[in-house]
Amino acid sequence: MILRSKRPSGSGTEYRARISVSNTDRAVLADLQMNYGGILTNQPTQNARWRHAFQLVWTDGMVEPILLLMLPYLEVKRRQADLMMTFLRHKKCTRQGREGRYFAPLPDKIIAYREDLHRRIQTLNARGV
Repeated sequence: MILRSKRPSGSGTEYRARISVSNTDRAVLADLQMNYGGILTNQPTQNARWRHAFQLVWTDGMVEPILLLMLPYLEVKRRQADLMMTFLRHKKCTRQGREGRYFAPLPDKIIAYREDLHRRIQTLNARGV
């Protein structure tokens, strides 16, 4: 997914890359983490009758290496992976300057492009019909 959030300085929006894998068997995710890194977290249930779940997460700089390893094997999530690679390449070629403690705001054209990528991945990840 491409996360969209308000910047800590309050001056605009930022977009970040994230890959997550969820499972109710912590050992499966711990094994993946040993081999491929990532951050293993608890994922509380929304319903008391559901089993407790865990999540293995890769963010920002961790995303590209894991994505490059997975790309040749992806079938169902291939379009999302291609959009994520486009996003990562775009971020590399549009570096931000600084304004004091914080990053300078991005131009509207760049924000619009990233928002488009964010919405396209969101649409592909939507559940249901």
